[in-house]
Amino acid sequence: MLSALVSPEVQEYILENLQAEPATIALKKAVFENVSMADIASQIAARQRIKTKLPALYDKSGLLFPPKLNLEQSSSAETATYKGQPHSGKRLLDLTGGLGIDTMAFAQQFEEVHYCEHNAELAAIAAHNFKTLGLDNITVHVGDSLQVLARGHWDIIYCDPDRRSKVQRAFRLEDCEPNVVALQERLLRHTNRLLIKAAPMLDLDQAQRQLPSLKQVTVLAVKGEVKELLLLCEAQATTLTHMAVNLTSAGAEIDEIGVVNEPITFADPKTYLYLPHAALMKLQAFDYVAYKYKLDKLSVNSHIFTADELVYFPGRRFRLLKQFPYAKKTMREYQKQDYLVISKNFPLPVAKLRQQYKIKDAGNNYLIFTTLLDGQRVVLEAEPIL
Repeated sequence: MLSALVSPEVQEYILENLQAEPATIALKKAVFENVSMADIASQIAARQRIKTKLPALYDKSGLLFPPKLNLEQSSSAETATYKGQPHSGKRLLDLTGGLGIDTMAFAQQFEEVHYCEHNAELAAIAAHNFKTLGLDNITVHVGDSLQVLARGHWDIIYCDPDRRSKVQRAFRLEDCEPNVVALQERLLRHTNRLLIKAAPMLDLDQAQRQLPSLKQVTVLAVKGEVKELLLLCEAQATTLTHMAVNLTSAGAEIDEIGVVNEPITFADPKTYLYLPHAALMKLQAFDYVAYKYKLDKLSVNSHIFTADELVYFPGRRFRLLKQFPYAKKTMREYQKQDYLVISKNFPLPVAKLRQQYKIKDAGNNYLIFTTLLDGQRVVLEAEPIL
């Protein structure tokens, strides 16, 4: 079936129908003798799903794509590229190959990359794509990746544990497959560096306790949304660093979170407001943000910062237009109006505020609901600074 799907005429048909509805394609009369329309529809649907995530592969002829679940578990092109850039060497072992997007990125940095996958059909798809893309330094292994482990020393071992194998949507490392907590000592006998990709919901304090060899934690976000955590382990690790990375269309915002010994300062809202991006929030790097960017904080738990000066900031910036106490009377003029809404350290979530005041999710300006240091609940009308 795979060879038939990559024939020139079938690939041409798929690319010509990338805008079509897959369900409609599946119901059409067969166009080719040896390929079902259902399989063609599946390939069209897969390409549509990766259009944003893997844009370079969307309309690339000759490629094959696996079922929806494997596509969802795959890294995006942006995060894969970032993962590959800091690492280089002779040999890399990818224990959990999957669709192979991370493998492809590593292949740009290493002389030889060994891809392992227990799902034979998925491995066959990845092997075909590697060949089509001219990545001849990747060797594909089907079966137990730990059998490949003992084949010499690896410059780095990469692992993206399956978070759905034992517990649906598992976030603890020990609930994933392979269990890197149980295997870490064995893996580090064959490499100097072990790189683990983990879910954004992972408890970082727990991970630090479970991985004594943890050297670096990177929280990787794309356009303000945390996509993955990268845990770098080294056998001789003595210190632990934390990195907050936010990939944007303008480039990468990278902060190495340092220890802050100076107390942070608090103030009521000033001319400008600053909200850290999600990677900084995940690392709870609030003291670092205040110290590095010379900002005051509105209150202990609001995680909103302020200043009279407009400065570069890894997150969102706003100009304060109006501040008023939160009350039914003060909210009357905002009912049924168009605003984007933020709720920080406030008893009501965004959905409840929208419902209660019939605020439409539209417009350019924001209503920021928060609590000041003295306990006063306020609303800040603000315009974003792009």
